[in-house]
Amino acid sequence: KTYGTVQSVMEPALTAQYALKKKIRESWEAVEQDLEGQAVKFFMRFIELSPASLQLFSFKDASSLPSHPGLKRHSLLVLQTIGQLLSTSTDAELMAPALGAMGERHAKYGVQSDQMELMCEALLWTVARCLGTRCDPDVENAWREAYAKVALHMMAPNVV
Repeated sequence: KTYGTVQSVMEPALTAQYALKKKIRESWEAVEQDLEGQAVKFFMRFIELSPASLQLFSFKDASSLPSHPGLKRHSLLVLQTIGQLLSTSTDAELMAPALGAMGERHAKYGVQSDQMELMCEALLWTVARCLGTRCDPDVENAWREAYAKVALHMMAPNVV
């Protein structure tokens, strides 16, 4: 009887978590079809949302930002990292130490919590562009929820 009670409580939560991960994995596949191109668009969108953030990067004075090798490398690394973290079955809680260390590095560069939020908006914009009409509120909410968990571990207590 106890197993049945535990199962009845846990099963809906696990099913919902699985459904979120599945939505993220499936939509990530659309982004991966042109990862390098999407990475630059993603990062340019972030800079559009947060122009002051450009000052944090070595390529801040580049005349042609989208084609700058440093921006291309960094944007690809950022998008790959976010996508892999969110689209795998690994829980953010299990990655907390690594995410905390990443947050500590970003805090040293001067990254602020509002920039992390704008990075999420750029990510959602990128996913929506890749999915087109297949991007629905459930997909957006799945990405937003997963990103929030990762960002929480990165920001606390590192980023202000």
